[in-house]
Amino acid sequence: MRETHPQAVGSASKGSAPDRRSPIPGPCVLFAGGGSGGHIFPNLAVAERLSEEVSSRFLVSDRAIDTTIMNSADYAWTPAPAKPLYRKPGPLAAFVKGYFATKSLARRLIGEHHIRAVVATGGFVTTPAAVVARKLGVPVALVSLDAVPGKANRAAARHATKIFSVYETPRLPGAERIGLPLRRASLATVAPREARKAFGLDPDRLTVLVFAGSQGGASINRMMIAWAQSETAHPRSAIQLLHFTGPSDVDAVAAAYAAVGIPHHVKPFCDQMGRAWGAADLAICRAGAGSVAEAWANAVPAIFLPYPYHRDQHQRLNAQPLVDAGGAIVVQDLIDPVANLDHLMPLLGEFFADSSRLDVMRRALETTRPEDGAGAVARWLMQVLSST
Repeated sequence: MRETHPQAVGSASKGSAPDRRSPIPGPCVLFAGGGSGGHIFPNLAVAERLSEEVSSRFLVSDRAIDTTIMNSADYAWTPAPAKPLYRKPGPLAAFVKGYFATKSLARRLIGEHHIRAVVATGGFVTTPAAVVARKLGVPVALVSLDAVPGKANRAAARHATKIFSVYETPRLPGAERIGLPLRRASLATVAPREARKAFGLDPDRLTVLVFAGSQGGASINRMMIAWAQSETAHPRSAIQLLHFTGPSDVDAVAAAYAAVGIPHHVKPFCDQMGRAWGAADLAICRAGAGSVAEAWANAVPAIFLPYPYHRDQHQRLNAQPLVDAGGAIVVQDLIDPVANLDHLMPLLGEFFADSSRLDVMRRALETTRPEDGAGAVARWLMQVLSST
């Protein structure tokens, strides 16, 4: 598996060009996590806070979304052959093969680049890297992002030197509580009118941000198409939509909005989420840890539709602190677009009939949002690097 760099990379499925950058003299940190933006973005946030004398390398998955994200980041990165664990013969064999191949890859990276610390954010890329690092005596920080740690996090925790957790959980005893690490690009830095103009939207119109994370959300996309096509979908004339669909449905969503004259900006993916949050009066989205943290940090009221197929329903638990603060509502994703529309429409009607409700929710988020956790992880890394 060859290493890649954002300025010289091809499609992950076709192979990629080697990293040709001159290495930064000094210590190097390996950030392990991939398979979705939710596992990569926190690592990028921590890397942003490190000293310029420290170099950062990323170990991600070979999924297309990882390539898209890392191509827009100024760091050396390597796609790993790791696969998620599914207990069926074919996928299980792929998991085992990918696990041992990723261990070999992590061992090579740690040796070749004199890695002095590893940061792991969970998911199937994390565990093999953490296992190898600990065997080689390299300190490992696990950053657990969800309210319910998954199997990979619990496995990696056994090899971690330090555990950080965004949520209090008995499954990770001794973990230090932090806010979720957020990239600077995920934080709004301009006024709402300016942010809306940047997306070609009306600067003074009520704006709803719709997205489901880097992998998209078919049920949310279909619900919004049904909303646009509904004869009772009011107040369509009062709002505009900023919708990031994920890799599918982009044409169908845009066509549905255009057919009924709803102002919109529809794209599959956004790499400037801070600007999107800055434009939004309300968000409709999944409740992945990153989405929840960004809504809170940017004080954008949200209607969360947790991913409906997780057995542990950890996304619902992710969103609960915002619900408790008074800044969000959780709605069950019923999967069927018409059923979803039936219980979402009354909520939208209430918000748009009385915009003061959004103002109250926004103030609740502003007064309760936690401190960004990227600085805490970066400070731990600098202490480790200065002592080794």
